[in-house]
Amino acid sequence: MSETAPRASSRVADGVALAGIILAVAALMAASSLLVVGPSLVPILWWAAFLLGMGSALICWLGMGMRTRHRHIALAALLLGSLTAVGAVVPFLGFLLAGGD
Repeated sequence: MSETAPRASSRVADGVALAGIILAVAALMAASSLLVVGPSLVPILWWAAFLLGMGSALICWLGMGMRTRHRHIALAALLLGSLTAVGAVVPFLGFLLAGGD
C-alpha cells in the first residue's frame, strides 16, 4: 500500500527548510548593508547578520535532520547562513587579535 499524501512531519520539515532559506537571505542582506550605513548602525547590523546567519544554519540543520524533501534548499541555506555568520565574526576577531580599542 503506497502513501501518496505527505505526512504532517514531512510538511513541518519542508517548512523548516524554507524558513531557513528566508533567514539566510535576511542575514545576507544585513551583512551586505554594513557597507552602506553610517557608523552608528554597524553594531546593530553586525549582530543581526551574525544571529540571523547562525539561526539559519541551526534551523536548516534541524530540517535536514527531520529529513525534509527539500534537502538541496536546506543545504544551500545551511551553507549561506554559516558563511554569513563566519563572515561577520572574522573581521571582529581580527580586530581583537590586532589589539582592539
